[in-house]
Amino acid sequence: MDIDFVVRSDAQVKSGGDSIQVEEYRSELQMRGHDVRVIPFSPSMSLRKTAVIHFVNLDRPFDYLVGSSLAAGQPRVISPIHHDLQRIRLMRRNERGYGFRSLIGRFLPENGREFLAFFVRGLIADRSIRGRMQLVKASLSVARHIPGIWARVGVELNRMDRVLLLANGEGHSIQRDTGWAGHNSELVPNGRPSVTIDDSVAWVDRSESLLCVGRIEPRKRQLDIARAAVALGVRVTFVGDLVKPDSSFGIDFLEQVGTSSVLEWLGPLPREETLVRMNHSRVLVNASWVEVQSLVDLEASFLGCWVIATPAGNSREWLPESVQETEGFSVDGLLSRAVNLLGATAGPPPVAYEWTWSDAGSSLADLYEGLRSRFSPSAG
Repeated sequence: MDIDFVVRSDAQVKSGGDSIQVEEYRSELQMRGHDVRVIPFSPSMSLRKTAVIHFVNLDRPFDYLVGSSLAAGQPRVISPIHHDLQRIRLMRRNERGYGFRSLIGRFLPENGREFLAFFVRGLIADRSIRGRMQLVKASLSVARHIPGIWARVGVELNRMDRVLLLANGEGHSIQRDTGWAGHNSELVPNGRPSVTIDDSVAWVDRSESLLCVGRIEPRKRQLDIARAAVALGVRVTFVGDLVKPDSSFGIDFLEQVGTSSVLEWLGPLPREETLVRMNHSRVLVNASWVEVQSLVDLEASFLGCWVIATPAGNSREWLPESVQETEGFSVDGLLSRAVNLLGATAGPPPVAYEWTWSDAGSSLADLYEGLRSRFSPSAG
């Protein structure tokens, strides 16, 4: 069976949890004999007419509308990985001063920013004359939806053959943000870590430095953590790629970790090394403004860490044994709770999370097969 995943236009240069999710899907589906392509979104992209089209990411709404129209008449599913709009707005109110996007945000309303971002990404994704012509055509086709873009997204979601949720909480956010009816949903969460660690490190032998893992950028708030940790004298180890080292955020982060004895930045590590680092840590902190089902929280919990997180995602829905959420988004409060857990006499109980990437692959394969039978000529 042919399956085309449509991912972010910058997915190949800006890796994230969605990238890992798609790679796990691709691996599982290829092992089952399916022909899988991963296609960065562009208005000029070419989708196979024989394929099930699987969109990834709802939070670039104009990309989604254009992509969905290009796949009209084919089986279409989406993994929204949707960030709650109320939390996105809270994040942007607190990110003022970081970069061009924040500057634009002072002059353009939210929907206008999304449309401008769609157009700029399109210019970058395909610089050919044909690509530019397709971008202009696509822009004209969706520009009328600028005032009510999220309501339009809800209408389009109702037309999807399936909306694949990572958590029930994600579905509630989508319904609240878009008016989506929810009748075509299916729950397909992320799998447990597929890389196993031979020996779990005993609690007494684990590091007393807090661990913070993830792409280093304003929405994940590592700079806020670094500043608060220095003020409180709390040791923190950061693992992750600094997305824009020349930005004001990047420069400030590098200055903090370069001048403080309590901070350590290891840069980006291979996934296996990151998992080993988790296996040697007591507490992972996650101060993100927005999450859906954090792979970092899942992996750290699976490897015996306590996780202290802001109420940005749905980790406690799946991991109530090991994840503690703060009441708000205060980094000082988050670090205080994390320090208390560093002194705990034992780690969290074993995680009762049995879902694997193989389970996810089987669910997707069954779904695609059912859709193909519905869309095949003989089914009509």
